[in-house]
Amino acid sequence: MLVFFSSCRSVMFHHVFFNIISLPNMSIHVRKTSTKRTKTFYDFCSASSGTLLCTDVAARGLDIPNNVNCIIQYDPPSDTKEHIHRVGRTARRVSSCRNALLILRPEELELLRYFEKAKVPVTELELKNTVKAQLQIEKLMSKKF
Repeated sequence: MLVFFSSCRSVMFHHVFFNIISLPNMSIHVRKTSTKRTKTFYDFCSASSGTLLCTDVAARGLDIPNNVNCIIQYDPPSDTKEHIHRVGRTARRVSSCRNALLILRPEELELLRYFEKAKVPVTELELKNTVKAQLQIEKLMSKKF
């Protein structure tokens, strides 16, 4: 699975958070040296399963491994073309990739109109009871940071 975030800080935060709650993952972003990014990416490619948290540094120029079956965009892309590029490029490269999830906050739902104009198929799902989860996450992370 690939999970895209909009910033290095967000990748670093979620990398720590997911490891705290025992969801192992790898991460690449531009604040890592090129050597470390390359090593992490090859470790991800050779793993039988795993999650790679990344910024757009992973959206271009990387040969996505065939066993990637899900793309998650935690933060909305800057425009619909970025969304199409992230998901579409990966889906073309990986025949098994059939799942893409874009997470939007209520104030970001306007982005769906742009997807509609670009003829990007979207199925909307509404998550309920996220406030309780948010409070639990904040409590857990405040102990760490």
